[in-house]
Amino acid sequence: MEQKKEHLLAFAKRMTEGIEYIKNKDDHKGLEMLQPFIDLMKESDTAQVRMFAYYAIAQFRTGHIEGFMETFSYLKEMPVKNEEEQKIKDQVEQMFHLIMNELKKEESE
Repeated sequence: MEQKKEHLLAFAKRMTEGIEYIKNKDDHKGLEMLQPFIDLMKESDTAQVRMFAYYAIAQFRTGHIEGFMETFSYLKEMPVKNEEEQKIKDQVEQMFHLIMNELKKEESE
């Protein structure tokens, strides 16, 4: 039982570190650290708004637009649990609208 607890704590610590890297604009390191968790959560259909939102932000800032769009599609279906999650989800939605506006501009040129 104790070993399982240690694994869960290590899991949570790595997720938190990945988010912190992204908050500090070290997006590549944050993406690298969160990638396994994102894949795992997609497979298990687990909603973790904060992690998906920060992952999407890092994808946006590093120019991974296709990945951002995919992560955003998962994120927009997730229910929020508090105001903090709503704020970060709204921030990602604003990024989505920036991309869509740029695409519209390109189409009209």
